[in-house]
Amino acid sequence: MLKYVKFLLISMLAVSLSLPLSLSANAKNDWEIKKKKDAIEKKIERREDRKDKRMDRRDDKKDKHKKDKHKKGKKGSKKDRIIKENNKHNERIAKIDRLKELADEKNDRALLKKANILRDKEMKRHHKAMERLKKK
Repeated sequence: MLKYVKFLLISMLAVSLSLPLSLSANAKNDWEIKKKKDAIEKKIERREDRKDKRMDRRDDKKDKHKKDKHKKGKKGSKKDRIIKENNKHNERIAKIDRLKELADEKNDRALLKKANILRDKEMKRHHKAMERLKKK
């Protein structure tokens, strides 16, 4: 029995030594093919990931647009709209007053005249807007 075990071990050793020598050329080709396949698979995965990200961004934009669209359609309460109009008016008047101050400092009559015209226009616009808001 020991004789057969030795023979079996020797034959296994011979086969294991001859396998790498006989398959080395094929193994290189197989390895290169596997490497190329892996590279192609990675490229496909990256492409799919980029596509998924693009689709997610597109969906986010659509959702945001829908939310913004709904916001535009809604109007605030009457009180909120009046406050908003008054804030706008006060800001514009402050800018016009600053223009007047600059015109006085530089003794620029043309700028002073223009600032007075702008102030009159803003006052008319504000009164018109307030009347429209009070009617509603």
